[in-house]
Amino acid sequence: MDRVKRNLLILGCSNMKDHWHEVMPAFLRYTGAYFQVLHRVDQSAWPEIVILSADLGYIKGSTPIQDYNQKMRKNRAQQLLLDPGQGAILQELTQGKFKNVLVAAGSLHREVIKYHLAPSLAATAIFTHGRIDEQRSQFKEWLAMVSKEEGRA
Repeated sequence: MDRVKRNLLILGCSNMKDHWHEVMPAFLRYTGAYFQVLHRVDQSAWPEIVILSADLGYIKGSTPIQDYNQKMRKNRAQQLLLDPGQGAILQELTQGKFKNVLVAAGSLHREVIKYHLAPSLAATAIFTHGRIDEQRSQFKEWLAMVSKEEGRA
């Protein structure tokens, strides 16, 4: 039986991807900056993961996905932002009592996520900010903190 995760990580998809496999879990498909950090941590200590995919919208990190080549552009972000179904999906994927919530994503992804995030989670969520190296550092620190907690559960 799966352990209940106390921490939630919401990531934006990455332009960098593993193109070698036809179908694979989303958290393995993406290979960008945030995912490189995530892959250095033992998977048993990972928080609950939700990803905002430019192609698919909100998905669980473990969702098997095909390779694709759609970037998050302003028009796509606007489509996702205005789609009430996407808000409902995020609400469903983020049900539960999470102690810590981190949103690590580019600015367009963050805008969409902020719009759809339930007020109770939005009030306590931490959003990475600054240059990509600063955001990556913030993500590393948060992940180190919660992976210790998840690993103990």
